Amino acid sequence: MARFWDRELTRIYRVFITSDELSADEIAEMARGKLKKKVNQLVEALNGNVTDHHRFLLKQHLGPIDFLVEEIKEFDKEIQWRLVPYEKEFKDIQSVTGIKGVSAGHCLEIK
Repeated sequence: MARFWDRELTRIYRVFITSDELSADEIAEMARGKLKKKVNQLVEALNGNVTDHHRFLLKQHLGPIDFLVEEIKEFDKEIQWRLVPYEKEFKDIQSVTGIKGVSAGHCLEIK
């Protein structure tokens, strides 16, 4: 699936929609990658500063993202289903350097 949204930050946003404050430990537990190094900054920026208005806006922003994630999953399923008859070709074309997954599917141009 395409990754166009930071999942860790989204998870933190979702918790803030229902919570007033999070401890550094709670944020650290949710944070991954680069966010792990910014736990103290996240605590300082978010705790006490997220209002009901912010929560409303977060819900509004996350709604379309959730919708698009589900749409992408549906496309992925359809593509996988359409590639079944071409499994050998799909596997073979991925032996070319730089062609993997989605790119291999595009190369096959299945109608």
